[in-house]
Amino acid sequence: MSKKIRIKLKDSSLMGISSSKEAFISSKITDMWQDAEKVYENVRTAVKRDEFYSILDLFNSRGAIDKVVESVVNIDRSQFSLSGHEDVRDYGNIRFDERELCDVPELPLNLKKEILFLFYYGKSLDLYKIVNISNGLESSDKDVEFACAKYRKMFAVRNFEGIELGSYGKKLEKVREILRRAYQLEDPGIRKDYDLYLKANTEKASGSRKPLKQDRESSLEDTAFEHFLSAMKYLAENDIEKAYRDIQVSLHVDPSNEEYLKLKEEVDNAVKEMKVNVLMDAIENDDSLIMDETKLEKAINRVLQLTDSSPLMMIKIAESALEKEMPEMVIEYASKAAKIDKDLEEKAQSLIKKAGQMKSEFSISPEKEKVFHIK
Repeated sequence: MSKKIRIKLKDSSLMGISSSKEAFISSKITDMWQDAEKVYENVRTAVKRDEFYSILDLFNSRGAIDKVVESVVNIDRSQFSLSGHEDVRDYGNIRFDERELCDVPELPLNLKKEILFLFYYGKSLDLYKIVNISNGLESSDKDVEFACAKYRKMFAVRNFEGIELGSYGKKLEKVREILRRAYQLEDPGIRKDYDLYLKANTEKASGSRKPLKQDRESSLEDTAFEHFLSAMKYLAENDIEKAYRDIQVSLHVDPSNEEYLKLKEEVDNAVKEMKVNVLMDAIENDDSLIMDETKLEKAINRVLQLTDSSPLMMIKIAESALEKEMPEMVIEYASKAAKIDKDLEEKAQSLIKKAGQMKSEFSISPEKEKVFHIK
């Protein structure tokens, strides 16, 4: 384990410079975090290392700079090849983005490939494939334990400490979530139930799939699979329109494929969520809707239709109506939400109470009250 010191300028007026060396060092410190050793490289001709760090301590004690000491554990590279020729698994037709592979040069190339593969495609893999067990149902308990142990070691937090992960930071978080699902295979009871689930789905898929003509089988299946891979990648990148387009192509070739159907369901949900977000953004931020009752009710009805009249969405609509100073709408949707979900009663009553206070402030007379109804 080694130590890494990072510094940044906090308040230059507190430097209290009393020598030319202090002045020289202070001129190299910026208000962005810097590796102290790299700063030293810029001043080493004028000051010795021990003296340099003593001056940094002095600046820090005066409150002129921020200084942090980080523990760095060097990544275990014994299982990774920087040449890129020894991949963790066979990635088939997948083509990785060269820009992503060039990011974070401290990480071995084949480790980055595995991170990207699991980030973009892991969610749609079965648990065995996630940890690269090719024989799945026929694998022994020891095979499963070995594979899970390998991935735990590969993605151990200590392997990434001290590395500026950039775009790989959030990718790693998602990859670890995906791996935690696969680690459940180590539990014999869970594995037994999961194997039964896999067998049932395999039999269903093989029984319903229509055979393709021999001379077209390979090219058509390859095309469908390539579009399936693209759809998974686009979905992970939240490019919903492209994901929808590609999974439609896959299903056109192989409409009974369980993996394709499962991804299509995920894409459909993402499309639905995207539409809801657009409509809610309009309801919350488009003031012109307040002036057009028909458009407003149409937007609300569409949101509730897309969310299957979710009580949580009704609460969100009520909250938006409260911000727009529309108390009758608040009361209507908060009341509906509370009737559907008793757990939301407290939240609904709070909104209704605020709406009542708002009505009192407005002094709304009964004949002027407007009630909004779902058609």
